[in-house]
Amino acid sequence: MLNKTIRNTLGIVMASAVLAACSATDVYQDRAEKQYKIESAGVETVLDNMPDWMTDVPVSDAAIYQTGSAASSNLSMSRAKARNMAYGQICIAAGGTVSQQNQTFISDTGSTTVENSELAIRSMCTATDITGAEVTEEVVVQENTRYRTYILVALPIGDANVLLTEKNNQALQEKALGRSSEVFEEIDMREGSQESE
Repeated sequence: MLNKTIRNTLGIVMASAVLAACSATDVYQDRAEKQYKIESAGVETVLDNMPDWMTDVPVSDAAIYQTGSAASSNLSMSRAKARNMAYGQICIAAGGTVSQQNQTFISDTGSTTVENSELAIRSMCTATDITGAEVTEEVVVQENTRYRTYILVALPIGDANVLLTEKNNQALQEKALGRSSEVFEEIDMREGSQESE
């Protein structure tokens, strides 16, 4: 009888330990599920708040359009990164090149994956003139504890690009002024040589 009582007591203790272990696992499972829901909500927020022009980029015979998007805990940094992305895309669309380096490190273990990505962009569009490119749309939304900025940039082409036309006209005017100085110097030199004869 004593043996049966000890067995019953051990059985109750074992059952309690199993239940306690299950409830402890449930706490961690709940925590993991909550974290997943938070991350999923962040992705849903990005998609829900994304302007239509991010996926349906406008098309025009008078301009080239490109988009950029970036997130940061600092509003100014979010805007600067999004503009940098958009202007880099404008440069490429206009036939230029942008120096870009992307590094990704991924480590997998049996229970977790660690990913670290790094993107470096040097926004120098030296071979292609993107004067006149301008931000036509900008949307800033909250993404969990960060700012997400969406940018739409347009580069007018041909006669629609007033700034580039003005820049080219200014360059032609400066060239003409420089050439006129050379011509007048040549005339003065000829007149001086004729007088000395």
